[in-house]
Amino acid sequence: MTIIVGTGLLRSADLCYSVLFFLPTSVAHSTFMLVRPVSLLLLAAGAISVPYKPGYNTIEPSTKAVADGRSAVKRAYPADPVSHGNVRVIPAGSAAIESALWAHEQAVDGSDKRDLLDVAEGDGDSGSGCADVMVVYARGTAEAGTIGSAGNVGPELEAALQALLAPTNKSLVFEGVPYPASYIGFFEGGSPEGSKEMALQLSQAATLCPKASLVSSGYSQGGQLVHNSAKLLAQHNPTVLSHIKAVVIFGDPDEDQSLQGIPASDTDIICHPEDAVCAGGGLLDVPFIILTLPAHLDYNKGPDVDNAAQFIFEKVSN
Repeated sequence: MTIIVGTGLLRSADLCYSVLFFLPTSVAHSTFMLVRPVSLLLLAAGAISVPYKPGYNTIEPSTKAVADGRSAVKRAYPADPVSHGNVRVIPAGSAAIESALWAHEQAVDGSDKRDLLDVAEGDGDSGSGCADVMVVYARGTAEAGTIGSAGNVGPELEAALQALLAPTNKSLVFEGVPYPASYIGFFEGGSPEGSKEMALQLSQAATLCPKASLVSSGYSQGGQLVHNSAKLLAQHNPTVLSHIKAVVIFGDPDEDQSLQGIPASDTDIICHPEDAVCAGGGLLDVPFIILTLPAHLDYNKGPDVDNAAQFIFEKVSN
């Protein structure tokens, strides 16, 4: 598609995002937050549009996925299990859950509806891939991997929580949500496919590991996914929410919204007072964003991560 901006022509809206993607995370995130208000204005004026990308930002059930119990989400990152530190990062939710979610959304009448949770209940044995504490974490826009690179909020939170749990002999699984984490997803209020994937992963963990204490967490756009996945679970499988013992969000763009089905006492929203992303980052906030942008990029420093880990530890220890 062609974007008309004044007298200039850009051949693809993705050009901007592609350039940002290859910049260092902090630079890319900073640049994105600066151009976001302008982009929103152009979107509102109809000068640009966000394209639908079949096969890129869609979730498609497949026969193979049903057979091996994994989802067939089209991702920008590998879906194979990977090791991160001393814990196992699990890539995907159940294909049966995913299929049921789509069936529920698209059902015409009650006879076509299936339960969101369509997998056999597990025994919660750690030998089956379960753990005493299971964290499902969504990284921020443009961060690498599934939980971010070393030094990002995700790995720092994992390490801090592991340090608290180790003396108690409680096991930990820190599971990243494998979604594109693109800038377009942020414009959409949080990647739709990532939001569904997070709900699926929480559903799978609650079903296969009923004895586990679940934690839902995210940073920046990842916080949007935490909100969106809670809404999906509240609509399609509210019993899963009872397994979630703690929710922690850093730099939450939806700070002013409560989490559906999650008690406020089990929720820790960490937002710096000067973080314009938490304030919404509207068109009139451009000067404020420019002046306060560093506040959104330093949740991995100072006491924020340690306090979040302590909050989670106390909730899963009750």
